[in-house]
Amino acid sequence: MDLMAAIKAKGAQGGGGGGGGGGAGATTGGGGMDLMAAIKAKGASGSGGGGARPPPPPLPGAGSTADPVVAGGAEASDPKYAKYFKMLKMHIPKGAVAQKMIAEGLDPAVLDGSGGGSSNGSSSKSEEKSDKPLEADTLFSAEVREKMKVKPSQKMKALHWSRVDENLKGTVWESLTHSASLDTTELDALFGSKAIATEGSARELKAAPTTVSLFDGKRTQNVNIGLGRFSSYTVESMRDGIIRMDQALLTLESTERLLELVPTHEEVNVVTTFNGDMTKLGKVENFFLVVSTIPRLRQRLECLHVTHVFEESKSDMETKLTAIGRATSQVVSSTGLVEVLEVVLQLGNYINGGTRRGAAAGITFDSLLKLSTIKTNATGEDAGTMLNYCVRLVEKQRPAALEFGSDLKDVQDASQQTFTQLDSDHRSLVASVESVRAEYEALRAQPVQDMSTTTFLSAMSPFLSKALPACEELKNQIDKTKEAVKSLMRRFGQPAVEDDQALEVFGTLSTFKTQFGDALTQNKAADAAKAKREAAEAAKKAKNAQKGRPSGVSQPEGNLFSAFAQFGSQSQDDIVAQLREKMAAREAAKRSG
Repeated sequence: MDLMAAIKAKGAQGGGGGGGGGGAGATTGGGGMDLMAAIKAKGASGSGGGGARPPPPPLPGAGSTADPVVAGGAEASDPKYAKYFKMLKMHIPKGAVAQKMIAEGLDPAVLDGSGGGSSNGSSSKSEEKSDKPLEADTLFSAEVREKMKVKPSQKMKALHWSRVDENLKGTVWESLTHSASLDTTELDALFGSKAIATEGSARELKAAPTTVSLFDGKRTQNVNIGLGRFSSYTVESMRDGIIRMDQALLTLESTERLLELVPTHEEVNVVTTFNGDMTKLGKVENFFLVVSTIPRLRQRLECLHVTHVFEESKSDMETKLTAIGRATSQVVSSTGLVEVLEVVLQLGNYINGGTRRGAAAGITFDSLLKLSTIKTNATGEDAGTMLNYCVRLVEKQRPAALEFGSDLKDVQDASQQTFTQLDSDHRSLVASVESVRAEYEALRAQPVQDMSTTTFLSAMSPFLSKALPACEELKNQIDKTKEAVKSLMRRFGQPAVEDDQALEVFGTLSTFKTQFGDALTQNKAADAAKAKREAAEAAKKAKNAQKGRPSGVSQPEGNLFSAFAQFGSQSQDDIVAQLREKMAAREAAKRSG
């Protein structure tokens, strides 16, 4: 009975001489029973005899109502597939079961009854279709069919492809001879289905752990990788080398790696409070335990790292300051740059004459970059920009200034620097040296000093005696370089700006130097093209002038009208006489030639 029938049965409950179930229905009354009560009362409802209503007859072809209907035919009883059909009966999603079968190298199509299992005599469409002979059985020769039916020597992984078994006539499949040579041994090794270990065998293969690990896997893995860099040292020799400040062990790279391996306070507490067998501690745990005996290990390694990188950091800053200083001197001393600026100023004052931009006494360096943005009105080889024209003026009137760019060799490097970064680098360098001095003073103040402390103090003392004065000298060099750049700006009448903005002058001059050189190259190419064109035109004109003219005889140029124009107002007889005379002379010249 469906849900609606159960609900309708509510009104019939409690009737006649029903049995115990009918009496129970009657006590609830007609209006107070809820839906669930109505459904539960379905079995007890009735009239007259009061017995339970018999179940409906099963539908034709339906399975038992005890279990879910599961396809599969004979495969369902195959031990190889039995567990998967059992999973379906347990209402596990079919997709999940199919994925499980694929992972274990089985064909999930058997779940739909279309797999490779045997027939159990049912009348399903798939089984009826399998009884018919395949087209391949009649289309291919017996030899080809045998090659198609090849079987591996072992169970293989499943290749879930889609077969083509019909309408093969006239397709590429009909022409195949299956003559490829297969290395079955290699195929078995590459694609054989691996046997799945049983729970018992897996338990036997799993060896009992021989070491104790106290930390999570990622930390343990990272420390193990780091310790691999010190494979030639034991943990104890590493500890002793750190205490002795062994330079062979404590290189820059090794110091940086050791800083990554230093245990935290929590990790030291874990290994030092371990109550188990210390001999079974893992490699990482044993390393933490041994190096934890070195006093102030992290501070010691950080100070050592400062000594390694100090000279490189100091040298890098000095290189940058030197580039700025050289560029400053080159700009100030370049006479070629001054001559170019003079030509640009005169050219610009003429262009801007009569406007508020005219009659300028000087210009800013960034004005130089505007020259390449203004095009001339000329075309052909004479086309270009105001910068191209300016270069021609310099070439004619200040030829020595054409190579002013060679004076400014370091402006490109100087343009990459900023005083903000230099100041920041200097502060970081001073802070690192101060941290070493603080550690040095703290250890030196201890009333009792062990061997590790005295070794550290002996190593740090000469470093501090050099590093502190070097930091002070760097500060003086930065201040002097800033003042030199400001002096350059004043010399060329540039506006007063912040330190970093003043350095931008080098980028501007570097760009102008490149643009000026490009314009000079363009001018030379245009001049060469023009000279080549003019030479070709002159040669062509000369060739045309000599074409068809006898030696020593002049010939009027142009057309017939221009030829007669030379006779002016002469009489007809005179013209004819002159023409006959010329023709005779031409004939005589031909005969003599």
